[in-house]
Amino acid sequence: MKIPDGIKPHLALIGANIIYGLNHSIAKLLMPDIIKPFGLVALRSIVATSLFWIVSMLYPQEKVERKDKLYMLSFFLFGVFFNQVFFLAGLNRTTPINSSLIMLVNPIMAIVFGVIILKEKLLAKRLAGVLIGLTGTAILILGDSGFRIGGGSVVGDIMILINATSWALFLVTMKKMMVKYSHVTVMKWVFLFGVAPNLLLGHRDLLAVDFSDLSAIVIMGLIYVTVFTTFLGYNLNSYGLKHVSPTLVSTYVYMQPVVTVIIAMMIGQDTLSLIKVISALLVFLGVWLVSAKPSGEHIVVEDPSRAKPFPAIEEVK
Repeated sequence: MKIPDGIKPHLALIGANIIYGLNHSIAKLLMPDIIKPFGLVALRSIVATSLFWIVSMLYPQEKVERKDKLYMLSFFLFGVFFNQVFFLAGLNRTTPINSSLIMLVNPIMAIVFGVIILKEKLLAKRLAGVLIGLTGTAILILGDSGFRIGGGSVVGDIMILINATSWALFLVTMKKMMVKYSHVTVMKWVFLFGVAPNLLLGHRDLLAVDFSDLSAIVIMGLIYVTVFTTFLGYNLNSYGLKHVSPTLVSTYVYMQPVVTVIIAMMIGQDTLSLIKVISALLVFLGVWLVSAKPSGEHIVVEDPSRAKPFPAIEEVK
């Protein structure tokens, strides 16, 4: 069955946020005993950059204008450096609950940057969607913690806040590049520009890891954080960004704590409650309101055929 083109970006964003939702717990388990935050940042950059350049060979080769390379270079800080460094360093100092709660400022900041930079209209329906989704996720997280934000450090929480703000700015500023080029072309250059500073920051911590002495489960965790969270997550997220607004992309962050609860229930760590049901309904209502296209608004994609997440896989019968 052929998936309608209008549904593909939403499926990509759902997939990306399921991956990100799991990453809060998996990355936390790896740090700092297995690998320190900056070492994990360096490892993520090496793996993701390599994979994006390899996968780009499956796409039509696009010539990126010099001015666009300079534009991507100026904003790699927000999407690769600040985003990864402050997330992992902050998560190392705070709790997964705190980090997922603070990440909810992302859609709000995306709306602010969208209004300032892209001159988007601040529609009442979209604003209501953001607030409803925020309310649902806050109820979910705070309800399970007795309506108290417990644990975590102030420094770690501030780092997560910087990460969320940085990612929102990246989504807004990179939108025009996603329309002009394929999402893989954009990401391969952005990651290439970011790999050097990330390596400079974390090479000592990375070299301190004795990979030959790691257990199979730890190796699987590292593969998840580097391949799934970094490469696949960025790929799916950027594919969604090519087709829908930065505000909508950022709103899907509301799914992350929902995913955490579902997985915990599946492995016997949590039980279903009325609060969880109500929270999930509010989250998806918020996403629907933000994604509702106003009358007369059209999403422009110059060449939809270039925006396939994995063309080589899709073409295999």
